[in-house]
Amino acid sequence: APLVITASGGSMTYGGAAPVITAGYSGFVNNDSASMLNAAPVCSTLATSSSNVGSYASSCLGAVDANYTISYLAGTVQVNPVPLVVTASGGTMTYGGTAPAIGAGYSGFVNGDSASNLTTAPVCSTQATSSSNVGSYASSCLGAADANYTISYVGGTVTVTPATAVIRITPYNLVYDGAAHAAAGTAAGVGGVKLNGDLNLTGTVHTDAAGYTDTWSFTDPNGNYAPAGGTVTDVINPAQPVITFATVGPQLYEGNPITIMLSAASNGAPPVTITATGPATVNGNTLTITGVGTVTLTASAPASQDWLVASASQNVNVTLGMGWGLYATSNTCGAIHLTGRSFVDSYDSAAGAYPARLDQIHGSVGTNGNLQLDGGANVFGALYDPNGNTTGDCDGGHHGDSDDGGTAAVTSLQANGRAKVRGGITTLPAALVFPNPTIPTGVPTTSQALYDDCRNFSGCTVVNDGDGRGHGRSEVALAPGTYGNVRVDGNVTVDVRAGTYNFNSLLVAGGSLKVTSGPVIINLAGGQLDRDDAVLDLTRGTIANSAGPVGLIILYGGRGALNIAGGSSAAAVIYAPYSAVTLSGNGGDQGDHDGDHDDANAGGFSGSIVAATISLNGNAAVHYDRELGNQGVPVAGAGSPPPPAPSDRDGRH
Repeated sequence: APLVITASGGSMTYGGAAPVITAGYSGFVNNDSASMLNAAPVCSTLATSSSNVGSYASSCLGAVDANYTISYLAGTVQVNPVPLVVTASGGTMTYGGTAPAIGAGYSGFVNGDSASNLTTAPVCSTQATSSSNVGSYASSCLGAADANYTISYVGGTVTVTPATAVIRITPYNLVYDGAAHAAAGTAAGVGGVKLNGDLNLTGTVHTDAAGYTDTWSFTDPNGNYAPAGGTVTDVINPAQPVITFATVGPQLYEGNPITIMLSAASNGAPPVTITATGPATVNGNTLTITGVGTVTLTASAPASQDWLVASASQNVNVTLGMGWGLYATSNTCGAIHLTGRSFVDSYDSAAGAYPARLDQIHGSVGTNGNLQLDGGANVFGALYDPNGNTTGDCDGGHHGDSDDGGTAAVTSLQANGRAKVRGGITTLPAALVFPNPTIPTGVPTTSQALYDDCRNFSGCTVVNDGDGRGHGRSEVALAPGTYGNVRVDGNVTVDVRAGTYNFNSLLVAGGSLKVTSGPVIINLAGGQLDRDDAVLDLTRGTIANSAGPVGLIILYGGRGALNIAGGSSAAAVIYAPYSAVTLSGNGGDQGDHDGDHDDANAGGFSGSIVAATISLNGNAAVHYDRELGNQGVPVAGAGSPPPPAPSDRDGRH
């Protein structure tokens, strides 16, 4: 009987095991089965695990049985693709950097296959580039092909991380100027791109002087650069203020306090304070000068947080101004006493010697007490005193100390006979205070006689010995220096030259004291003299001073007497505020004050006198040199008042 044997088929995946092929029968009779065949068929397939995807035949052969006519039908085995997963790689990169290379990873190769066996390799890439902002970007592989594989893809991730900016912070170390200052900074990114605007330097902003530890920070709003921060040391140093101090020029002190408004300012915040040393005080910006000497003014500003201490100083040279022909510091009656035809007038030495530029409205006198004029005495200038412009008999005591219980006062002027003050009376606001010149120390009190041949007298040289035999008018020169009680006898002219002379006392008994060059400064000590001895006595001699009043300056700080006589060239400045000064001589006819200037000056004295009391006797005349109002008298220092009057002590000056 016909028997058809059909080979089974099936499917498999590439690289997998081939299916088992079995025989199927059609045509058995008589209840036969495959087990009754004399020889069973052998079945197989051409498909193996290494077979590529495709259809492969399966077959059965070799069956034997006499009862059947055996035929065969083939089957089919299908080889299917195996899954292959291609995974794109990922990675990291820094902002602005190079994207990583994306590679493919494989899962599913069989039969020892690899990527090199693929018909077409995949192409891999990422969306991240060097300009991509910080973030995550996909990576992928596509385009792989191979018949043996069913290919699927898995994406990867590329992460862009922040870059590090190049940051430079420059601190400051400067001097306070009132302005706000901040540290300087630069921030540069990829390719040198400027990121300065992302720096925060507000923590470094300061105005006041100090040392600061400041913080700074950096933040990129796009997140492409890593945040950064740190500290920096900034310093603002205190500034040195500049003090502007208006210059105060030389001053002439005439016994009345001098008030000057000072101007000092600083370019700094602290206020400027002005102080004074020397004969002056400062109240706020008001300087009050109360004597002569060097006034040192210091304008200072204290240190503060922002400013260093500062100061500026200047010295004001205050010299004694001689604004009067006469000034008596005593507050008694007759502090100035003119008798006979004595007078005080003035001239201007800039126009020549007296009587050049004679001026009847000048030649003023002043006193803290009373002016007494007797006979035909005249003052051609004004009278200055603090006694209220009063005239008439003066009380016999000191100001306010009278026999009637203190009710009487010292009058300003007591004029008897034809005496008068031509310029009237001007009331001073207060009694004037004059500094006392310093009495020189180390002056010997021994007596020294100065003869025409200079014998036994150090510092003396013979200029002219008269007739050559030591007789007649001789002339000697005395060098500046310190001497004791000097007595000049005989008809001797003593030349003195520019410089300083310290005498304990000086008596010129005949001859003259001649100024050869000036200024000559004579300081008198007056120590250990008998009560009746004058510290200076020129009544029997004369002064010969063609240099004018400023050529001879006589200074005395004690209470002894100074007696002088006028002469045709007698000129000096006498400053002895505690002494009694007497001037005698013939000053000429005061009636010649009519403009013809023909009066002689035989007993006149050109210059100025300041003393406790002043007496002009006979026809003595004081011709005040108005140039003295523009010059200062070099009173060295301001000594203490002298001891009480001799009658209160031991009969010595």
